[in-house]
Amino acid sequence: MSRRFLLDSNVIIDHIEGCKHLPETVLKSETMFVSRIAIAEMKAGFDDTRRGIRAREALELFLRLSNVVEITLTSATTDLYAKVFRSLHAAGRPIPVNDIWLAAQALEHGAVLVSRDRHFEAVANLRTLVPDD
Repeated sequence: MSRRFLLDSNVIIDHIEGCKHLPETVLKSETMFVSRIAIAEMKAGFDDTRRGIRAREALELFLRLSNVVEITLTSATTDLYAKVFRSLHAAGRPIPVNDIWLAAQALEHGAVLVSRDRHFEAVANLRTLVPDD
């Protein structure tokens, strides 16, 4: 059965910069979701230097892969965000706001969240994958 994955910005950046951390099972999966939140994070980090321009171009090429699906926020995402936010804060384990959105989107789409950030392990019922270094 093909799995669906949601990619965090850190693994996309690693990939477009030539790091080979993403497993083939992810790259060849049926669906690699990319949140527009992660896209905004990446674009915010691209400056107008030659390196930044190349990174922006590499991101655009990556987003055109046939199995990449850009996702945005829905009403269901906002409900899941609120649930995850409350749960993490009640447990005293808050994580960055954008990462709560990503966790909510992964839960909504039944996707495995692929990230180098281990704080996602604190989110109940979220399946995660930390790529090898």
